[in-house]
Amino acid sequence: MLSQLSLKRKLLLFALVPVLVLSLLGCVRLFELLHNYRLASQSYHAVEVGRRLADLIYELQQERGLSAAYITCNGECFADSLQVQQQRVSAQITALQNSPHLLQLSRQLSPAAQHLLQTKLEALRLGKQALENNRLELLSRDESASLNFYSDFNYELLLGIANLQSLSSNVQQARAYADLAALLRIQELAVRERGLINGMLLKRQFDTDSYERLLALITEQDQSIDLFRASAIVEHKQRLEAMLQDSKSQALNNVREQLRQQDAITRQAHKFASLLGYGGLLHEFKNFLLRGDGQYQQGFNAKLESLEQILEKLKSSKALSANQQQAIAQIRDKLNEYRHKMQLIAAMQSRGAKVEEIDPLVQISDDEMLDALKALSQPKPPVTPEVWWQLASERIRQMDAIADSVSDDILNLSNAQRGQSLRLIALYLLSAAITIGLLLFLGRALSHNLLRRIYAIANNMRLMTKDPNLDLDIKVEGKDELADMAKALGQMLSERQKSYQQLKQAAAVFDYSGEGIVITDADNRIELVNPAFSRITGYSLEEVKGKNPSILNSYRHDKSFFSQMWDSLLTNNKWEGEIWNRRKDGEIYPEFLAITLVRDDNNNILKHIGLFVDISHRKKYEQDIWYQAHFDILTKLPNRKMFSERLHHELLQAHIHGHKLAILLIDLDRFKYINDVLGHKRGDLLLQQVARRLESLPDEQKFVARIGGDEFAVILPHYKNDAALTAVADRVKALFGSSFDIDGQDTLISVSFGIGVYPEDGDDIDALTRNTETAMYSAKDNGRDNYQYFTPSMNASMLERLQLEQRLRSAVLHQEFCLHYQPIVSMETGQITSVEALLRWNDPEYGWVSPEKFIPIAENNGLIEPIGEWVLEQALKDLSQWHAEGIKLDMAINVSSRQCINVSGVSFDTLLAEAIKRHGIAPERLHIEITESMLLDDSPHCLEVLNSIRQLGVAIHMDDFGTGFSSLSYLRKFPISVIKIDKSFVDNALVNEADASLVRAIVMMGKSLDLQLVAEGIETRAQWILLKSMGCDFGQGYLLSRPLPAKSLTPILIQGESFIRQLLA
Repeated sequence: MLSQLSLKRKLLLFALVPVLVLSLLGCVRLFELLHNYRLASQSYHAVEVGRRLADLIYELQQERGLSAAYITCNGECFADSLQVQQQRVSAQITALQNSPHLLQLSRQLSPAAQHLLQTKLEALRLGKQALENNRLELLSRDESASLNFYSDFNYELLLGIANLQSLSSNVQQARAYADLAALLRIQELAVRERGLINGMLLKRQFDTDSYERLLALITEQDQSIDLFRASAIVEHKQRLEAMLQDSKSQALNNVREQLRQQDAITRQAHKFASLLGYGGLLHEFKNFLLRGDGQYQQGFNAKLESLEQILEKLKSSKALSANQQQAIAQIRDKLNEYRHKMQLIAAMQSRGAKVEEIDPLVQISDDEMLDALKALSQPKPPVTPEVWWQLASERIRQMDAIADSVSDDILNLSNAQRGQSLRLIALYLLSAAITIGLLLFLGRALSHNLLRRIYAIANNMRLMTKDPNLDLDIKVEGKDELADMAKALGQMLSERQKSYQQLKQAAAVFDYSGEGIVITDADNRIELVNPAFSRITGYSLEEVKGKNPSILNSYRHDKSFFSQMWDSLLTNNKWEGEIWNRRKDGEIYPEFLAITLVRDDNNNILKHIGLFVDISHRKKYEQDIWYQAHFDILTKLPNRKMFSERLHHELLQAHIHGHKLAILLIDLDRFKYINDVLGHKRGDLLLQQVARRLESLPDEQKFVARIGGDEFAVILPHYKNDAALTAVADRVKALFGSSFDIDGQDTLISVSFGIGVYPEDGDDIDALTRNTETAMYSAKDNGRDNYQYFTPSMNASMLERLQLEQRLRSAVLHQEFCLHYQPIVSMETGQITSVEALLRWNDPEYGWVSPEKFIPIAENNGLIEPIGEWVLEQALKDLSQWHAEGIKLDMAINVSSRQCINVSGVSFDTLLAEAIKRHGIAPERLHIEITESMLLDDSPHCLEVLNSIRQLGVAIHMDDFGTGFSSLSYLRKFPISVIKIDKSFVDNALVNEADASLVRAIVMMGKSLDLQLVAEGIETRAQWILLKSMGCDFGQGYLLSRPLPAKSLTPILIQGESFIRQLLA
């Protein structure tokens, strides 16, 4: 039968089987979910019925309380309230009976549950009927009978709520139902307590039986509350606890406590009465009077002691009213009277008096004591019936509110259960629909896929017979048997298609290749060229076909070149290399050519295949790369690499031919400062002009190169003698005698260079350049702007310099410096007005190193900046300490020109301002000392920095005046306050009239400019007298004090003027 069906129908039939199975299972699950929903709905209606039962119980409790009060006051109170409440109860019962939730619940229950529900409803109906028919009869009975009817009715209703609990399958709902039943039980007990106490208050009857019933009710309530606390849900417990802790509950508890205490008083009063009456105190008294037996006297005393103990207990009670306290006092007075009379009887009997004689004297009236006992056993009520009714009713109302909230919780749980059931049903229906739809979709897609692939294979097989170009694309999808069929079909075509594709690829390579291709026959006649051939050479196929490739010959290669080419072809069947050819327009160009011979099986030549690339751009690129590697881009001079290669060549020639060779290594003095101040752009312009001037040297065989940032080199491969070499050196120095025009600004720069000669100063490149560089550094150490021939002794001094520089770097790192201070004294007053901070270095290896040695090194290598910052920080720290000790003086600090260049990016005036602020120094207490050379090095920038320093309030002193080349214009231009006369003039002023005149002229010039003058280096008293007479304002030198550490100088500063007078005395 299945064989008669098509493949498509078979697949559809196969796909329907799992759909049917899944549908069957889905129906089973759906029925389960619907059952759960019915249970949830049943629970919901049960909750609503339970809420109405709880409300009915509350209303019945209200009616019972009002009925009890009505009976207690014999119908004289609460009549209207009772009537209204009875109507509310009837209406509540009717609403319960007609509740739609009750109807829905009865429909959804099992038969057994329905029977139980009908039984309860019948009991409710009968109870309602009995209640309505017998209300007047109930009110006419005694109170206990009326209360029992209501209690029985409420008990049946509580059983109904308990039965509803069994209908819930939810554990949380069951617990909530249990909490509700427990709360209603507590509420029922509270209602009974309200009625009992209200009756006691209305009757004003506080008998023992009433107290015992009350205590039993309170105890039962407390037990029910404790049980609720142990088993109830946390939220429900919290609500009940909140009610029990509020002020109204506390007031109610106070009433309870007062009633308990009154019960204790009543019980003690009854006990007192039992010890007083028959067989008691009065009995013993009368028997002793009549019989005189001592046993009765002992009995009397024992009874009296017991009665007094009872009175003490009663007196200690806090619940006593004023009347009760007065009654106790009356009873005590009466007991004292009996004691006195008893003593009188004993005394008279001991004298032999008769009873008739004694009796009139011991008569006692007991009426007052009996009235007092009655007042003691019938206390004043602690509250009025109205107040108690309000307190108890409020508590019952709060309990009812808590029961309502529990009912709300049960309802919420039921609603949540119903909602969850509905959501599960909806989710399941949606999932089922999606699953069935997905199965149908997948089944349809699968059948469609299988059929499509089978139809495609069949169609391809039909096309194979119709496609002569073999242009078929057999697609293989998946890894199943159909894919194997398609793969096999594709393999049938692969070999033929491969050949076709190879031909297409070869044609594409030939047509679109960037390389020129030329194919010649066995006789080297051109058969075929590609478009790239035509693009490179300019010849088309028609123009070259049948011709020899020699039409491209540039004639730059000789016959031997072509002979080697053909030898390689015939021997190796290939040749490749660079060759120069000619285009159609006559342009000669370089190309990289590769030729291959194609031979047959007999080794006969069939074809020549040539592939070539135009390498014109590559040649130019290689030339550019070579130029960049060997020349300086900025100055167009050869660089260090080219210099080394040229020097190697010239040394080799000098060695071969035996002649001398000299090199000059030239360094621009202070170029870094110029670069920092003028900017890198102007620095580059300066380097370019320097290069042009060096190239202008007349020696045609010279070789000029730039080997570093501001370093140049000159190779002189031939020079006649030492005089000629010196003449060249002088000409080099003269080239820098005039200024350079940099963007319209005249700039002077000097050079320091060293001269090395081959072979005396080195017989190889390394030795010769190293020694010449040593000579260059020697020139810089000798003041710059000069040249030096290398001598062997220079290496030792250079080594010493390098070692000192390394130690200096270590000193900066480990802060091996210290400051000494030399006083500056007023020549007029002899007072120490200031000190000069002098840097000292105690090296662990070299010992004390002179500042003249290490300061220039620090300025050259940049270490002067961190050293200067340390000096500034330490000096201000010491000055601040002196000021704190009460020593008021100024301080002078030396500043290098390098510190003002602002190489590190932070200007010196900024550093100075921050340091002054940090140490709390008044700016006028600080002086900055500069040298004349600093003004000459960089006038515009220096003026800017000095003006900024002066604006801070810091004075500027010119140190070592007279040793440089400053003029009056400099003194007027710069903000200088003090001139310091150099020690070299002071030393000879007494013995050399010229020096004395020079000092006198400096003093006069300073006075004319309103500048103060300080004489340095005063070592004798005669020098002091001379300089003071010339008009110097201040003096400084060994006569006054050597430079000392701050601690050593402090005692001198403290002595001050007296110390100086002793020195000059």
